Amino acid sequence: MSAMSTTLQKIKDLFLARNVQSALRPVTSAAQPGVEHGADIGMELKELSEAELVRVFTLLDRLSPENPMNERVDSILLLCNFVRAVNMPAELDDLWSVVQTFYESDDINARSAVLEFMLACLEGQYENTKGNRFSYFRILEQSSEAPGNSFSTPNNLLLILKILRNLTKDGRDLSSFERDIGSMLWRWLEGLIDQVEHEIELSPTATSTAFRISSELESEITSLLNFASNMIKFSFVDLEEDDVSRLAGSACFISRLTENRALTRESLGLLDGVVRYGGMPQSALAQAVEVLCMFYNSQEFSEISWQIMQNLLRSHSCRAASLALLRLLDHDDASKSEEDTDVHSETPNHPSKTRTLRRKISLRDEERLAATRAAIIFITAANWGTMEIERPFSMSAVLPYLLTASRVGNQTIATEILISVWKLLSSHKSELTVIDLEIIVGIMNNVSPHCIRLKDALFASGFRLGDGEFQPISGSSGSSNPEGPVGTPVILSLFNYLLISCKDMYISQATLSSSLFLSLLLEVGPLLSESLTVNLVDHAAMTSWFPSFSDWVRILEDVISVFFLQDTRESVRLKVLRVAVEAQEISQGIERDILFERVLIPVFRRIPSESNQSVLRTMVDFLVSVTRDCTPEQLTLLLGVLKSGCIPRPQAKKTALDLDSCTICAKTMTQLFQNCVLHFASQKSRLVFEFLVDVITDPSTSAMSRVSILLFLTSVRADPSARIQCPSYGKDWRPYSASPIESAETGPEFELVCHPLILSVAPPDYIEDPSPTAAPPAMAGTGPPLKFMILPIRTYVKALTDILAKSEKFEVVSVVWTKLPRQLENLSLFLGAKAEIEALRKTLLEMITSTDPKLQAGANIADLPSKWRKADVFGSYFKVLASVVIPHKHLCSKPQHDEAVLAFQEGVRNWRGATARFCMQILTLALLELPASMTKFLPSIIQLISTIQTTSLAVPTLEFLSALSHLPALFVNFREPDYRVVFMIAIQYIRASSFPNSATGNPKANALAQYTIQLAYHVVSLWFKQIKLNERKKYVPFIVHQLILDRGGSSSISGIIDESIEMVLDMLIQNAFADVSPRPDSADDITTVSSPRPPEKGVQSRTWAMGNALVTMEAWTREQKTKITIRRPSATISFWTTLMNKIKVSGGFSEPEWDATGSGSRQRFGTGTTDTTLGEGTGLLTSSGELPTDERSPLSTQSSVLPLSSTVQSEFGGENLTGSRVRSRSYGAQGGQMRFGMSQRETEWSLSLGSSASARRDDLTQVHMDPSFVLAQLSLYPDLALSRNSAIMLPEDEVTNRGLGVLDKITVVDLHKFGLVYVGRNQSKEVEILANRYGSPMYTGFLSHLGRFVKLKGCRHIYPGGLDTSEDIDGSLALYADQNDLSQIIFHCTTLMPNGDELNTAKKRHIGNDYVTIVWNESGGEYKFDTIPSQFAHVNIVIHPQPVKALPVVESGLSQSSTVSPVSSLPSVGLESPTSASTSPPNTLFRVEVQVRPDLLKSAEAAQGGSAGVASLPSLLQDSKVVFGLDSLAKLVRQVGVHANVASNILWHSQSSDWYVSSSLARLRQIKIIRDRAMGVPPGSAERERLFSGLSNAQLDVLLDFTKFL
Repeated sequence: MSAMSTTLQKIKDLFLARNVQSALRPVTSAAQPGVEHGADIGMELKELSEAELVRVFTLLDRLSPENPMNERVDSILLLCNFVRAVNMPAELDDLWSVVQTFYESDDINARSAVLEFMLACLEGQYENTKGNRFSYFRILEQSSEAPGNSFSTPNNLLLILKILRNLTKDGRDLSSFERDIGSMLWRWLEGLIDQVEHEIELSPTATSTAFRISSELESEITSLLNFASNMIKFSFVDLEEDDVSRLAGSACFISRLTENRALTRESLGLLDGVVRYGGMPQSALAQAVEVLCMFYNSQEFSEISWQIMQNLLRSHSCRAASLALLRLLDHDDASKSEEDTDVHSETPNHPSKTRTLRRKISLRDEERLAATRAAIIFITAANWGTMEIERPFSMSAVLPYLLTASRVGNQTIATEILISVWKLLSSHKSELTVIDLEIIVGIMNNVSPHCIRLKDALFASGFRLGDGEFQPISGSSGSSNPEGPVGTPVILSLFNYLLISCKDMYISQATLSSSLFLSLLLEVGPLLSESLTVNLVDHAAMTSWFPSFSDWVRILEDVISVFFLQDTRESVRLKVLRVAVEAQEISQGIERDILFERVLIPVFRRIPSESNQSVLRTMVDFLVSVTRDCTPEQLTLLLGVLKSGCIPRPQAKKTALDLDSCTICAKTMTQLFQNCVLHFASQKSRLVFEFLVDVITDPSTSAMSRVSILLFLTSVRADPSARIQCPSYGKDWRPYSASPIESAETGPEFELVCHPLILSVAPPDYIEDPSPTAAPPAMAGTGPPLKFMILPIRTYVKALTDILAKSEKFEVVSVVWTKLPRQLENLSLFLGAKAEIEALRKTLLEMITSTDPKLQAGANIADLPSKWRKADVFGSYFKVLASVVIPHKHLCSKPQHDEAVLAFQEGVRNWRGATARFCMQILTLALLELPASMTKFLPSIIQLISTIQTTSLAVPTLEFLSALSHLPALFVNFREPDYRVVFMIAIQYIRASSFPNSATGNPKANALAQYTIQLAYHVVSLWFKQIKLNERKKYVPFIVHQLILDRGGSSSISGIIDESIEMVLDMLIQNAFADVSPRPDSADDITTVSSPRPPEKGVQSRTWAMGNALVTMEAWTREQKTKITIRRPSATISFWTTLMNKIKVSGGFSEPEWDATGSGSRQRFGTGTTDTTLGEGTGLLTSSGELPTDERSPLSTQSSVLPLSSTVQSEFGGENLTGSRVRSRSYGAQGGQMRFGMSQRETEWSLSLGSSASARRDDLTQVHMDPSFVLAQLSLYPDLALSRNSAIMLPEDEVTNRGLGVLDKITVVDLHKFGLVYVGRNQSKEVEILANRYGSPMYTGFLSHLGRFVKLKGCRHIYPGGLDTSEDIDGSLALYADQNDLSQIIFHCTTLMPNGDELNTAKKRHIGNDYVTIVWNESGGEYKFDTIPSQFAHVNIVIHPQPVKALPVVESGLSQSSTVSPVSSLPSVGLESPTSASTSPPNTLFRVEVQVRPDLLKSAEAAQGGSAGVASLPSLLQDSKVVFGLDSLAKLVRQVGVHANVASNILWHSQSSDWYVSSSLARLRQIKIIRDRAMGVPPGSAERERLFSGLSNAQLDVLLDFTKFL
């Protein structure tokens, strides 16, 4: 039998004997006396039941070697429960002897079962295990030495630690293994460290100080550290010092391996136990001090670190710990110690891993700084702080370490050092030696850069270094952050206190002789208090006046460097500037030149970055005063400094007005140019101008500096004599403030100062000599030679061309786009740059027309904003091109004009939106300015715009056609296809923009549609009237067909009854057969056409509704005449018919007579003939302004007119009507054709179809003729079915009369009233402008071209626009114009109205109620929109005459400049050039600027949802225009005015959610109301339109084409 079997049998016997003894022993409920309670309470010897014995014996039998290992292991685990439940004082030793043999097995489960059995024995019956304690410990010790390391088993170490805790009572009982447990624990700890390193190596992105270990490993290390801490706490005396040192070192490393707070807490707890219950071994002291300093900066571990360090410094290791703290202050020494020292020595048996770990986790920079900060705090507390311990080192020994630490360059470290020194001075100031004081000054020198960096915070607090009341406030004990003044960093408070203390000690001990302290004051000079600074400057000044000149200059350099360039206090810097100014004033000759170079130049170089306004003003004034007396070389140097300031520098500071340094330098250069002009420094002005041009072409300069200079240069002008006019912003302006150029919205708000000797072009016979001594040419009658200076305008134009073609900066190019077009209008400025202007034109054309993307417009811009599209860029270049082509057209030949027109045509073709609109505007302007080229390309342009139908181009396209219709000479070669294209263009916009529904539509949203339809109707009407009368009929079918053709090519009811289409149809039938005025001559005035008259004896009246016309017939029985009045939307026509048949009366027939006097002739026809004489009175004024005779009688014969008759004959056979067709023929005054627009020299025309006065017989009675008699003669009876519903008789009641009265009060033409204001020279106020009674001769010539003068008194046939027509209250004459009988214009001309009160309220009453005001501006400045404020003022059309002495002319493609120079008659200096002639020559230039009320544009944009609102205004209102000659000017102004007035009416009504209704539309709607009432249908019903339902396009064409039956 084996030994194990014997032992197992012995155990069984013991259990059997146990039962026998239990049976003999009496039962008791208490434990036996004398037996310790080592197991569970209540556990005692008891008899085992038979089942229990069987179970125990079975488990013991399974432990035998012949059984499988897994069964034996299971038996051990089952015995663990038995051991915990049954007390076995005799059996346990034998059972353990059997179980422990399993630990020698290689089976890991068997070994784990042994450990579980050990734990069960310790937990179940601790007292019975005393004899086996050492064997238990050996098993645990072997667990870390076994092959494969048992710790790799999951939870194995935790089980071992649990066993160890039970074995030692949580560290309280180390008997039997007290010498071995310490080494075992640190070996275990190092094994765990190895595992941590292994995990770090497996994680490539992890760092040793920022790694999160696995939760299992964390639990094992935490449990081990916790047990070690408890063991040190309860059994420190039993442990070996080396083991404690290694445990402390390992705990320090573990705390830094990861950021796990639990591990850190346990590690610090172990260090606390070592320090508190024993002592920190010397070998681990430095490492422990370093860890404590690190974790002191953590808020969570700060308190425990402080307590541990406090206990350490109070222990026997105080000096060693203090030395370790001091060594942390020396970073160089600390780094060296890390590389050359080790904490533990390696032994053969247990090689230390501490050295390897230490190298891997050496302190990082931020960790070292944190440790240094804590070390300073601990040193301060230990030596002269709150710790009540004996000072380990003297002050002289500690201060050098603080001096070394102050060189680190960290503000936090510097603050802690100053706190330490502050506490030293507070408690031991009297003990300091001079050497100690020098060390403190050295510390302050090292710390001063931090204070300088915080100067802004210091200045914000209102204090300066050296202020006596600027003292720090002590914080709490141990605190490192004593409080300072509100809003001031602590470091400044401490530095100030130390500065004051050192100053006092130096005064008392060594005065101010310390060079180190003086260098400190210079270092922090800008931070010193004003009093201390002034004393220091005065002291330096007193010692610097008397040495040699070189010493004096050196002292000035130092003072300027410290107290001007670095200081920010205004008073100090101004004092330094005064010193520099005085030095410059007293210096002479070569000394002044040296002072200029070494002292003044550094001052001036500060200008770009200066932010203090007072200092900057003094510096600028100083520079200006220097430039007045400086040499050209010195001026060049100053300009070079300013130019270098235009080059951007990194981190450039901004001024108080948020203007960067580059902008200030650029504006300073512009101010120098202004000063040169103002002080007649003509030679220097050219030098400055060249530098300005150089800056804008230099790509290295900042974009903002180039923008500032370009804004200035593009505002330069030249007067008619080519004398340069420079913008002057006033004497108070400085470059650091915003210039008026930048703040002006509508134009430059500055004065133009003219220099009499600075010209833009050379005078005759002038030869520019580069020699400065060459005498300039003399001018006739001027005495001595005049020293002219010619500015290089040619170079300037080249620079602008380069910018447009090459500049990459959007800000720079955009300024040229915006400002150059306005400057190019100043022809006098560019008279000498003809070749450069031509080069600019060619460059623009190449960029616009090039197909190469690299050469196209905008290809050079690198920073184009995202919101800018390519079309926007091209549009900007088109604007510049237009400003070159139109104002400078005299420099271009016809082929060059053709190139420009073709380019703008391609702009319409290739682009959309604003660019295409602008190109259409320029083409419209070219109709006036480039007529020859436009005539050539007109067919292609018409064809092009016919293919483009977009909303954005609707307005400019229709305006183009409207303007073209007034220039018949341009389309004289138009053929029928051309006219058809014009009609198709206008009609397509009528169809595309159906008339808004006033019942459901939104007026604001439909403003653009309203304006488009009004303009399209206007275009159709104008062009239809331009066609020869005998050719109009053939265009009617085409127009009708286009009107009824919708987008899909089919007709619709809604399309037929659309009001806009109805107005076109009415216009066609009104003007297809005759050119007659739209109202009869019998009207009382323009607003009352033919109101229904009250019933008269012998007169009967009746009215019929026929389509969209109301026909009224008045039968004058006695005269046997009938007056026929046809009221249409577009006109009211009146006929007089005379019945040639006799009317049967009682006693015979009447004998009518036709008085042949007047324009008609008496004619007799055969029996049955009715002579109808069609006539209209002389309602229109003659072109001479004379009012025709008006007798108000329907039988008046006083009109002197040319006959225009239309005879309708009806042949009768017997007494039956043959039903012959009625056809009318129209004959003109000359050759049978009526001509429109005859001038004053042509014959006045009007229409009349006869008037007669028949003698009435006194004996005729009961004469009667019904008004229906005439209509019956013209009816289609008996085929009435064909004319069903063609004539509807209106009821003869009061409602009908009122309806006709309302209709007759609606004018038949559109009425417009414009204000017209003359602004004289230097006038800018409303009172003086309205007081003008006369204008210049050129202004008078403009009025004669704009319209014709009419007499107001007694005027009834024109629209007076509110002017008095009875008593000449508003003057005797008015300016009037009409446009093809479609509209009438009255001008409220202020110079034609008499002056009244001081404010001229009578004039303001008219001007203030006009939407559009025309302003003739000769003030010499800009006209502001609100000069004459008004609620109704929407648009100002401002005309700026641009007089030029002479212009070169290009003929036949060759440039031939006139021989008369613009400055050939230059007057003497100081005199103004004489005014131009009374009338404008054909080449006089006028700039037409259109000003739109800002809120009008905003409301338009809001209504249209964005930029489309601008398109709802006339396109000609969106940019200023330039035209030559009064005739072109008048045409442009009239068209712009009419369109602007219509648009203003639309927008004004839309603001109140109302609709604008034209005269024709209002009449149409009123006619429909009257007609619908007669038909018995509700207003607006579509009952009549049902006649068109189901009709095809062909049927509608036949139905609406009246030319087929008329």
